[in-house]
Amino acid sequence: ININIEIENLPDKYLNLFDVLIFSHVLEHLINPTEVLYRLLAYLKPNGKIIIALPNIANWRERVKLILGKFEYTDGGVMDKTHLHFYTYYTAPKYLIDPIKELKIEHHFANGSVPLAFFRHYLFSSEMKQWIDRLGSKYFPNLFGAEILIVARFT
Repeated sequence: ININIEIENLPDKYLNLFDVLIFSHVLEHLINPTEVLYRLLAYLKPNGKIIIALPNIANWRERVKLILGKFEYTDGGVMDKTHLHFYTYYTAPKYLIDPIKELKIEHHFANGSVPLAFFRHYLFSSEMKQWIDRLGSKYFPNLFGAEILIVARFT
């Protein structure tokens, strides 16, 4: 089935059918993403999950660009010209999940990298780089997280 989730519904035969709905880099392109999430809950089974992946506008790479005075749209990535909304690690749940009482966050984390250019390339093993990136994304998710991930349960 191919539908426009902003204005169309799935057929009724799909009501309460799905265990998981995945929104991987979709919500930032929608006019009213919270409304779409709320409407699509009807297709989840009780205790079903919603998995959301979003770019983080506040990651270190985007901050450096802003410091240098650059706020330019691109054909892809965080500044994709088709993005209608921008989220940070902290605003994503606030604007997408919190308004929907039927959703409870189970996991909220970020994936990204810590910028240690010379050290990353020449001194650290791949295991050490991964460990540093996991720590950076865990303790400073808004700074080092390039991607925001949220898992919410439909209650």
